[in-house]
Amino acid sequence: MHPPNPQSSLCPAAALMAGLLGVFAIAPVEAGTMKHAGYDDIHQLLAQADPFESVGQISGTTTTSSYNGSGVYLGDGWVLTAAHVVDQASELDFELDGQTYTAEAWAYHSNWNPSDVAAGADIALIKLTEDVGTGIDGATLYTGTDEVGSLGISVGYGLTGTGLTGYDTQSSLDKRAGTNVVDEVYGDDVLLSDFDSGYSIHNSTGSSDATILEYLIAPGDSGGGLFIYDEPSNDWSPAGINSLGLGLDGEADSDFSDISGQTRVSSYDDWITDVMAQDLTQSSATLNSLYSEAVFTVVPEPTAASLVALLALACLARRDAESSGCV
Repeated sequence: MHPPNPQSSLCPAAALMAGLLGVFAIAPVEAGTMKHAGYDDIHQLLAQADPFESVGQISGTTTTSSYNGSGVYLGDGWVLTAAHVVDQASELDFELDGQTYTAEAWAYHSNWNPSDVAAGADIALIKLTEDVGTGIDGATLYTGTDEVGSLGISVGYGLTGTGLTGYDTQSSLDKRAGTNVVDEVYGDDVLLSDFDSGYSIHNSTGSSDATILEYLIAPGDSGGGLFIYDEPSNDWSPAGINSLGLGLDGEADSDFSDISGQTRVSSYDDWITDVMAQDLTQSSATLNSLYSEAVFTVVPEPTAASLVALLALACLARRDAESSGCV
């Protein structure tokens, strides 16, 4: 049984392209690098397919800088992403379908170790201050364990380039999607795929055959989803969360033969359910003491004193601008 067409609701060219995915699925990382230089429009078009509408862009702020990542909306104000997207954050926003939503809390797995990314546990949840608007359905997670050999579609907002050049640091952070086959599972926790050109010289793991829209994640895609067709739900579901890149040539720049790693969602199904069940009206310290498998950050509600201070600052700014009293 072939997977349903993921793009039949758009234009005939997109429908034809999506049909080709099913035909060539068996033939041959952080938005990503592509096999063919002239295919960027197709990669962007694939990312707009209905099964991937849940993937949005994350904007984060730390005490010293700002950055971007990706996330998968699950519904009820929850976003699934990578731990390294949130572990240093002081503020987070999530943009989906042209609307921006603010995070009120986030949590990453307590086993996450940024000094040992390959050990896994690069997974996190963000709770928004409100649910997203109508018309956007949350993704249904892939809970199977038969990912190896399956066609995956990676979706995110990262840099792009080609297999020959690697990612271009000057490229745009647009939403893109591309295909690859899951080649193996590392440590029961990380799904691995290599960037094949179709030639054995570029093969690092699995088959050397390349998919029709062969692709690898790149910086900015972190936290986005690796979608696999889930027959029970008759849909494309996130089986992995974009996590890491590995360059066997000494440089992880998402060129041919590089490897992407996605955190295996099925390994954290119970953890996701448990975190989403926590009472976020409690403080970060309380939550961290009650549930040891996650590190929580809860953004405190502004106090009356802080609101008065903000109002005073606003008044001063207005006086400077207008040389008049604040009313």
